[in-house]
Formats: sequence, structure tokens, C-alpha cells
Amino acid sequence: MPKKLNILMFGPAYGHNIQPFIEFFEANTSYELTFAYSGQNDFLASTKNVKFIEYSKSLFSLLKLTSTIKKEYDIIWYHGGYELNILRFIFLFKHKNTKIVLNVWGEHIPRIMLKNNAESKKYLKYYKKAYIIQCNWFGVQKLLLTNFPEDKLPVLLWGLDATFFKRTNSVLRPVTQDFIESIDTEKINFFYPKSFTEASDHDCIIEAVKLLKEKGAYQFCVYFWTGNVSRGNFEKDAVEKIKRYQLEEFIKIEQHEFLPFIDIKAIWEKMDCGLQISINDQLSSTLLEPMYLKRELIATNIEPYQILLEKFPELELHLIERKPKALAFRMDDFIDGNTTSDAVLENRKKVIEKEFNFKKNIQKMMDYYLQLLK
Repeated sequence: MPKKLNILMFGPAYGHNIQPFIEFFEANTSYELTFAYSGQNDFLASTKNVKFIEYSKSLFSLLKLTSTIKKEYDIIWYHGGYELNILRFIFLFKHKNTKIVLNVWGEHIPRIMLKNNAESKKYLKYYKKAYIIQCNWFGVQKLLLTNFPEDKLPVLLWGLDATFFKRTNSVLRPVTQDFIESIDTEKINFFYPKSFTEASDHDCIIEAVKLLKEKGAYQFCVYFWTGNVSRGNFEKDAVEKIKRYQLEEFIKIEQHEFLPFIDIKAIWEKMDCGLQISINDQLSSTLLEPMYLKRELIATNIEPYQILLEKFPELELHLIERKPKALAFRMDDFIDGNTTSDAVLENRKKVIEKEFNFKKNIQKMMDYYLQLLK
């Protein structure tokens, strides 16, 4: 019997980003996974093969975490790589034979490391000690190339959960069913399922909707479907601006509990067009989901999406400037009936199905690390 790959993973124990990893290691007993997390855990009750370790700021908890880190793992895999204190603990107490993988989520930390200040130096100190810095897209890798060699920055793609690729008759959550029933199908419905953070531009959408209202376009609605996090005053500012512009009829902010992927898929199927109005992004599932489900998509011309088009020109995405006038023009064009051809929508679905299957891509990650550790 070959030795099982033994992994200590750090990350959030909630949300759609981490769920495919939990499900993969729960189903694959050829790996041993210990998952260290702080706070919320949405998966504890549904797993038996994944060992969870919760940590907090208490002395007892930190001693327990230290003891865990000291064990000889093949890999310590830190999702996000955000918390300097966790980075400090990992590198201070890890076993000498353990390899450290920092899996960067998005552009936030790479952009910090491009600055010349105290915070950037702290992150660089730890990231330079990592065995591998895993990138989820080429745009993230490009930002990191300023400070790190390319062979340390593998691009290992994420993707969509396996649920999206299956036909299922699973029962939807009551909150999902209620929301779907509330959608006015007589209108053109735009979907923006993004957290209120510095990476998403809710403000641009609000300003675009204001322009559409002033033009006399009324048969549409934009749904702000909140994500896992909300930073700063972005949400508060959005609510205030929607009220000030009297756009409550045109923009709905939907708060919600954590929902399974099947529910998210069902919601997308009731929408007409996805909005991916990003300031920066790695390659979010909210970009991939509408393409797989053959929904219209309006996305900004940020570099990660330009790279996506270079890699897969058959997607034929017509990216726009991140400006209210450009967005309003494209939305109005779609409302007027100018849509993407069925052939292009089918091509998009095929690309997503082939290249962005999360379950298959996690297996590719494991194959990569197994080869690396030989």
C-alpha cells in the first residue's frame, strides 16, 4: 500500500470556495486531511473522513494549534494566505520535512506585496519561504512574477462544483424557492452575486441603472446577491445611494443563508444575464456559472478576463470598460433584444465543462503535488 498523502489545510470552513475541497477529501480516502479553521463551520456535521481543528485566540487553542502544526505533514496548504499571525505560526512551528503551499485567493495579497511598505515586507518574508505559491489564474501569477520565480508559481485552475454538471431533482431550500417565486419573469433580470468588497463595483452598476431609468428603461431588475463577506462601508453606501436615486424598484439587495450549489444553479436558471463588474478578480465562479448555463454575460475588461479570452477565444466575450455609461449601453442593448447567438453560448458551455470542472481540477492539483513530492 502506498503511503497516504497527509495534509494540514488552513482556510474558512464555510462558503462555496472551500466546499469542493472539503467534498473532494471527504470522498477520497487515499488522502488524510486535517482542516484548521476559525469560527464558522458549515461542513462539520456532514463529514467523517475530514478531521477538523478549530482555533481561536485563547492560549489553550493556540497551544493546540502549535502542537498540530508541529506534526510531520507532507503539505501544509493555506487557502487565502491572508493572516500574518497564521503565517507566522506555520513557519515557526512546522516540521522540517513539511512543504508549505500558499494558495492565493484573488489579487488582494499579490497587490499588497507590490507596494514598498511595512505590510508588504511582512507578507514577502513569509511568501518567499513557501515551497509553492499556488495561483488560481494567470492574472494572479502575473502580479506575483515581480517578486517570485515562475517555477514557484504554478497556475492550477479552480472551476465549478460537480453539481453544475449534473442533472438533479434535489429539493431546493425554502429560502431559494421563495426567492425564485418572487422574480418577475416579465422583466429582464440581471444577476450580480458578489460580496461587497474592494474587488467588486456595485457602485458602477447603481450609476448605470440610474442612467437607464433616466433614459426611460423600466422593464428590468438587477439583483445584488450578497456573498460570503462584506468589507468596509460598501454595502451601507450602496443602500444609501439606491434610496437617494430612488432605484428600489430596479435594484434588489438579497441577503441569504449559505446555500448549496444546486440552489445557486436554480437561481441562475431563472436569470437572463449575469454581471461580472469587477475591479480585480482571479477567475470567480460567478464568471463561469452563467457561461456554463448559457446565460448572457456582461463583464469588465480587466486583465484576468482578457487573458481568459486569449486562452479561449471561442468564448467571444465582448468585455466593457468599467464605466457606468458603457455598462448602461450594454444592458440597454440586451434589454432591446440584442443577444449572443446560440452557437456562441454553446461554445462557452463546452469550454467551461472541459476546462473548469472543480472536482477534476482538484485531482490535477493532487497529481501535481504528488509528483512534486517524489
